[in-house]
Amino acid sequence: MLELVVQGKYPFIPSIEYSFIIFISFSCVLCSINIYSYTYYYYYYYYYYVLVYSVVPPLLRKEKPLG
Repeated sequence: MLELVVQGKYPFIPSIEYSFIIFISFSCVLCSINIYSYTYYYYYYYYYYVLVYSVVPPLLRKEKPLG
């Protein structure tokens, strides 16, 4: 089979198999990048809201007696 592939008699079948394997591996890489980016943005917004809710109320409490 490999000799026939090298000779070019079956060039189409392994190209489908290799393209399918490359597509699966590429989609797995994209999925891992998407999962990483989503967790990164999730923690970014989480810490952003934690900072906002921890910084803003004391500022409002400090501004209320002044106002």
